[in-house]
Amino acid sequence: RSHVLPSILSAVFAPVAMCQIFVEVDVGQSLAEADLAAGVFDGQAFALDPSTTFEINSGGTIGPAGDFPDGFDFGFSIVNVNDGGFFASTDPDPAAPFVQTNALDVVINVFEGGRLGENFFLLGESTITFEGGEIVGNLALFDDSSATVNGGVVGPLFTAFEGTSITINGGEVAGDLVGVDFSEITITGGIVGDVITVFADSVTTISGGSIGDEFVAFDDAIVDLFVQDLSIDGIPVDLTLGVPFEVTQRNAELLEATLADGTLFDLVLNTDFGFDGDVIEAGAILSATLVSTDCPADLDGDGDLTLFDFLAFQNAFDVGDATADFDGDGSLTLFDFLAFQNAFDAGCP
Repeated sequence: RSHVLPSILSAVFAPVAMCQIFVEVDVGQSLAEADLAAGVFDGQAFALDPSTTFEINSGGTIGPAGDFPDGFDFGFSIVNVNDGGFFASTDPDPAAPFVQTNALDVVINVFEGGRLGENFFLLGESTITFEGGEIVGNLALFDDSSATVNGGVVGPLFTAFEGTSITINGGEVAGDLVGVDFSEITITGGIVGDVITVFADSVTTISGGSIGDEFVAFDDAIVDLFVQDLSIDGIPVDLTLGVPFEVTQRNAELLEATLADGTLFDLVLNTDFGFDGDVIEAGAILSATLVSTDCPADLDGDGDLTLFDFLAFQNAFDVGDATADFDGDGSLTLFDFLAFQNAFDAGCP
């Protein structure tokens, strides 16, 4: 009998636990931190947990919220910043003191036309995905948070602190990109603007995309390039497929490569910070790995077929990139998904 009641209770309450609540924030409405803490907005009750999705629609605003370093705990609820929506981090009153948003354990999706305010900090296990839209100021990741950029614009300062990760598949980083100690940065596409700076024990992987004007790697930073070819001062380097080649030159030689996605890449192998341009300190670990160009499903060019290739395909499909035309008929349809799936299942040689 003792087992019957829990079973009945589970059957009764399980549907309630799975119920998804959508909170719509429309034109002229503002979902403030006090509303979030109270669990009620516009007469609708909600819980700060994964069952709640906040839809920030055109003319609607959420935030600012949270103080550093604790942040406001969203409980892994979802915030969709839609076209014309705004996740605020600054007080609209210009006379107000410095305000920032410090979001703990939140899932943020920014779509085309959505905006985030400046001084935006993500804490805990927060995730943010840019499918479009923009952040008008600085974005910083702390703890175990992560960011993915598939579209839109991020800048002027995008920073991954210890334990965090940034993946750039598309879109644009319009300012500086920084990877602090023990952070991870992966670039498979998109545009990275001004300066990329990576510190000791960070790991930066580059297989595609347009890379900024300056690249600075401090001692013990790890930088992995995935390339179709490599030359140093115009002399081709004989690479072995799938085997990292460590680049040790540091006398201002010019490294040139074709990245896995076909984008041209260059780097001046210089250690002098008085030099106006790239700086690769002697203790930085720089390597280049030759990837196969005969593996069409390896869209991120890292030599392996993983979830990131699926994400790269979806991003290309969503923006109408011909890369996603896997059946070669000149249009993007369901058949391209099937062709990509078949190529993925076939593996790489």
